[in-house]
Amino acid sequence: MKSELWNKDSIKAFTTGYSTEELDFFDKECEDFLTVVINLSKTQNDKFNAKSKELKKANWLILNDMSCSLFDCLSELKKGNIRISGRVFRDVLESMHLLELLNKSDDGKLLEKWYNNEFIPHKTYRDWLKKKDEKLATLTRDVYQLYSQFSHRNFIPISESYHTNQNGNLEHKWHLDRKNSDDLKILSKYYSHLSYFVLNSSLNYGDYKVLNSFELSIMANEALKNIETKE
Repeated sequence: MKSELWNKDSIKAFTTGYSTEELDFFDKECEDFLTVVINLSKTQNDKFNAKSKELKKANWLILNDMSCSLFDCLSELKKGNIRISGRVFRDVLESMHLLELLNKSDDGKLLEKWYNNEFIPHKTYRDWLKKKDEKLATLTRDVYQLYSQFSHRNFIPISESYHTNQNGNLEHKWHLDRKNSDDLKILSKYYSHLSYFVLNSSLNYGDYKVLNSFELSIMANEALKNIETKE
C-alpha cells in the first residue's frame, strides 16, 4: 500500500505529524483494506458449530472481533473522535496476545477457560513470555502499560480532547479538527497506532490458520486493486 502511514519505521507521526491530505489518503486505503479483510473473514460463517470449543473457532472469533473493532476505530478517527479509538488499541493488543497464548502455550486449560468465559489476565501472557524471553516480556509489559493509559484514562489521553482558550482556561473538544495544526499532530499519533494494529492483526489470520496463504494474497491484491481504481 502506498500511504506513508503504513511505514512502521516512520517517526513523522510523533514529530511533525501528517498533513490532512495524507490522513485522507490513508482513510481510503485503510477502509478498503479492512473491508477486504472483514469480507474474507465472513467466508468462515457457517463453518463452526455453535457448541464446539475448537481452537480455530476461537481464533476466528477473536480475529473477526479485532478487524471489526479496528474498522469502527477508523470510522471514529475520521470524525476526530480519539476517546473511543484509544480504548480500542489496548483491546486489540490484549486480543493479539491472547491469540498467541492460546496457540503457542502448552497450557491446554486456557482454551477451556476462555470458552467458559473465564477472564485470562494479561499477566498470564507476560508470565508465559518471561519463561521464553525475559527482555521481551519486560518490553511487552512496558508497551502494555503505555496502551493501558487509554483505558485507565490517564491525564494525557483525557487532556488531548481539550484546548486552552485565550483566557488560559480549558475548553472541551468533542471532535478534533484536521484543519487545526495542533489537533492534526494528535490525530497523527492515533493514526500511527491504528496502522500498526491493522497490519499486524490482519497477518494473524494466516499465522493462526484461519485463512490460508492463498486467501491472504487475494486479500492484499484486492485491497491494492481497489485503491488504485479510486485514484
